[in-house]
This record gives sequence, structure tokens and C-alpha cells, in this order.
Amino acid sequence: SCYVVVSWAPCGGNIYMMMGHVMHSAFNWAVWKYRNGGVFPSAEETVAVAERIWTRADAERKGNILDRPGESLAGFYEVMKGRLRAMHAGAADVLKAYPIVVGTELPNMFVFDNYKKGAYESRDILRLIFDFVVARETPRGLEVVVVDFKTGQSPTLQNLEKDIQVQLYDLVVRRMWRQMPLPYGAAGALRAVSDFKIRFIYPSGGYQPILNEWSRIKYERFLRNVMNRIRKHNAPPAPKTEPKGGAATSQRRVEAALPRLMARSKAVAVKID
Repeated sequence: SCYVVVSWAPCGGNIYMMMGHVMHSAFNWAVWKYRNGGVFPSAEETVAVAERIWTRADAERKGNILDRPGESLAGFYEVMKGRLRAMHAGAADVLKAYPIVVGTELPNMFVFDNYKKGAYESRDILRLIFDFVVARETPRGLEVVVVDFKTGQSPTLQNLEKDIQVQLYDLVVRRMWRQMPLPYGAAGALRAVSDFKIRFIYPSGGYQPILNEWSRIKYERFLRNVMNRIRKHNAPPAPKTEPKGGAATSQRRVEAALPRLMARSKAVAVKID
């Protein structure tokens, strides 16, 4: 997920954060089993793990996490299991096509160096966490897919290509992963990345946005403007300037007064001795 890492904490949160935590954790377990045993657990096995995580999170929570009258934890519990079963099918389909699991909850940091008229001007640092990254071998190198699990209600998909998160993932992966280490980490051997895709898995199904170069150019301009506004907002206030001629006039007055001040201090020193 982009910008914010959501984790369940006993001291707060809401029901949607709890559902997201439970479902993501269950998927992480299923992928871990696949990486270690070569078999992706069934939907019912994954739901059983989610039920245990839910019970633990429910026992640790403090206070009411429901938003509206008439809502119940039991109702959200059933919704969570239904959505998990539906999304499990989408994740299984992805693994059939892309059997190499690069990682889950994969943290990444990307640095944008900004230049103006050829000179270094500023630096923007973006931190992202990818839910699920998979790949497959091709004659030209690795084809990589960044998968994002969307555990909430499915949005209208027609305009997903304009979504800020979609375009940010596209930009960062395009810039960052011309090569990728496998296994992922400092010890992995660098492999060429021939292509990449962004895929979102919703309870209603999977969706793969397709971006064109014009939308990418517009987004990069938008992102640069956002970063510049943030930088301007966080910049320390500029020092107050003297009125025109004020600084020079003050300097001349100090220089003119120095002989008198030095003579007065000598006189005082003699008087004290």
C-alpha cells in the first residue's frame, strides 16, 4: 500500500483497518507457505488462518471500532471471510502465471534528484510498501508484476488509470527496477527486468491498468508540483531584510562609534585600577 503502512494496534484503528490487517496477514501466510512448500494453500485454509488472526485482534482491541449504529463485528467478520475467498482466487491465478515470488510487504525507497537548468536543486524521497511482487522468466529477462490487495469495496474501474496510487507505482517501478536481485536482497544476483505490470486484486476480481505516455508525463508534472508545494510549506521562514540602505547605514554608524566606545572602555578600566 502506498504512503501509509496500516497495522493493527490495540490502542486504536477502525473496523476497516482491522479487516485490512487480517486479510493482508492471511495472504502473507499463504504466500509464505507457497514459497516454502511450493503449494498455495486453499481458500478455506487461508480463511481459517484469518479467523485466528481476527480472534486475536478482537481480543487486543480497545474501545469501539464501529462507525455507525446497527453495525456489528459479526457482520464484518462474515464480510471479511467472503472477500478473502473471492480474492484468494485472484491471487492463485496470478501465481499460476507468475510463479516466482519476489516478496510480500516489500519495502522500497526511491530518490528523485531534481535539477534546474542543469544544476542540482532538490531531492524527493518516496517510501512505498508493495503488498505482493511476483515474476516469471522470459527470453529477454524477468517480467515483474506488482500486486496490490484491495480489501475494501470495489471502486468504479473505468478511471483507475488516473488513480494517484496506480500512477505512482508505475512511475517508481519503471525507474527503479531496470534490474532486480533474485533472491530479493543484498545477496541476490542482479537480473534484467524486461517488462513490468501493476495488478490490483479486488473482492470483485483482478484489474490491470494500462497507462500511456501522455498520462505518465502529466502525472510526473503533477507529482513534481506537489513535492514543490510541500517543500515550500516546510521551508524555514526567510530572514527579515533591512530597508533599502538600512544595513549599510547601520554598519557605518557602528564603525564611526567604535573609537568612542574603545576610548570610554579604556577610561573605565583606568578608573577601576
